[in-house]
Amino acid sequence: MHEGLPLKLLFLFVFFLLDCHANPPSWFLENATPVNQYEIIGYGSGEKLFEAKERAKNDVALTLSTHIQSSISISEYSNINDHMRAEVNQTINSSSDLILSDVQVTRKSFANGMYYVAVKYVNLPFYKKIKNELGVNYKNLQKEENPYLLQTFLLNNLHNEFGFFPKIKIYENNLIISNKSFSLNKTYYSQLFTNVNSKKIILSFPSNLNSGDNYFINTSVNDGGYLSLFQVYDSGETLLLLENQHVEKSDKIQYPDKKFYEGLQAYDESSEDLTIALLCNEKKDLSSFTLIENQNSKTTLFNEILNLMNKCAYATKKLNIKKEQ
Repeated sequence: MHEGLPLKLLFLFVFFLLDCHANPPSWFLENATPVNQYEIIGYGSGEKLFEAKERAKNDVALTLSTHIQSSISISEYSNINDHMRAEVNQTINSSSDLILSDVQVTRKSFANGMYYVAVKYVNLPFYKKIKNELGVNYKNLQKEENPYLLQTFLLNNLHNEFGFFPKIKIYENNLIISNKSFSLNKTYYSQLFTNVNSKKIILSFPSNLNSGDNYFINTSVNDGGYLSLFQVYDSGETLLLLENQHVEKSDKIQYPDKKFYEGLQAYDESSEDLTIALLCNEKKDLSSFTLIENQNSKTTLFNEILNLMNKCAYATKKLNIKKEQ
């Protein structure tokens, strides 16, 4: 019987063929040890730069996934119940999702028609990572004063890490502190959502829904003014539901109007959203926001809503949507 090549010789043969096609730079082959233990370096190559970057990111994701699973032995993993196993898998998936947008390109080269990329991921808990990135200058940051933000889980986690509430901005899906930007996945974006009651506005709708359910937003006001309703999704998308509707004290507003509509429909996926009711003394310019009937054109303007909340009475309420199995 003919015997195949030994594995080692086969590997060298394949490497020789690859080497004929491209000659990677020395730094790409060296697999340098990260400067800090909490850093993970990923490498990738491709005929296009974006392909090399994606492969480098996937290399990091694979390493992190291995790190997470290595804390659970194979026998332990096979014996845990379905709920715990789902949580472990969700941790891995959430971490991998975050990595895909939360890495830094440290080196890149182009040689013999191929791109070579190295990326770095700081494998620290999110809030420690922020503090690490800001360095010693974090002590000189401005303090956050927005009353709504001070009640959020995200700001309180930052307070636990820094010892004070740092001033933040939200730009699209990014958290901005000083001149640094930190990507927010859905888990961390939803930490900007919290329930706030108001003497002037009462928001009422179910707190928990299944995907596909219809529901109505009921709003009662104890003062006159102009009422606007916003929806903020954990993806960062913002929608304007109701724009500057004039109301008098004791008015009750149902959105959408039950006479004409069957209600709003919960998304067909699990999510955590935030509904915001604003009651202002005068009409506000909301032309930059996407109206719900034009939601094919998406906007991410949560920071602008936060600025309006400094000028108007407001109430907020979270909505948890669960996808049916």
